[in-house]
Amino acid sequence: MLFQAVRDPRIIFGDSLVDKNFYTDPNIQTVYILRLAYSVFVIVGWQPGIKKSEQETSENKLNALLPHTLLSATKKHAAIERSTDCINSEHLYLIHTIQKQEFADLYLLNLLISKKSKGTV
Repeated sequence: MLFQAVRDPRIIFGDSLVDKNFYTDPNIQTVYILRLAYSVFVIVGWQPGIKKSEQETSENKLNALLPHTLLSATKKHAAIERSTDCINSEHLYLIHTIQKQEFADLYLLNLLISKKSKGTV
């Protein structure tokens, strides 16, 4: 499927230590997951009229969990961050934390190195 969009999904984190309902934060109005081919984007919309201090508190929670770029009207550019590990291509709701992505990357790298040293790659 080339494009899918889901509003307020039940996100499954790849790390059982994470609060699975992070988007029930009272400062967050809605969460969307957009999938464009093999790219998955998590979009978080803030409540209208949110206080700067409340937004910063929620942003700090997100910073600890997910790699992301905050967009604003004053920014002209944004980096695209991945929201899942490098192996996932079929599970729209599988959103991985920063720690889980690093683990999956290292696992795959070790697997490739092992196969290369055995001459199977």
